[in-house]
Amino acid sequence: MDIGLRDKIERMKVKAEDFRDNNVKAFIVDIDNTWYFCDIVIVGHLYLMVEIFQGEKKGQRHTLYWSDVVKLEAYKSKEELGKNDKPD
Repeated sequence: MDIGLRDKIERMKVKAEDFRDNNVKAFIVDIDNTWYFCDIVIVGHLYLMVEIFQGEKKGQRHTLYWSDVVKLEAYKSKEELGKNDKPD
């Protein structure tokens, strides 16, 4: 595994653990450009498990492998984003 990818995954694991421990909702994008609005349930060595809180798949749990995660950030509602702000 590429050292840059390994470092990125380690940083995402720390962020995911912080989100889980502090009940922060997450916004995740995977390599297929699938968006997950979710709560983080499990942070594993090779994967994380999330529970969807919004949309058609609300309540479902998904396992995402770290190597497939492109973006991991705190979820922001439309009200939190404001009129002039755009998501990253």
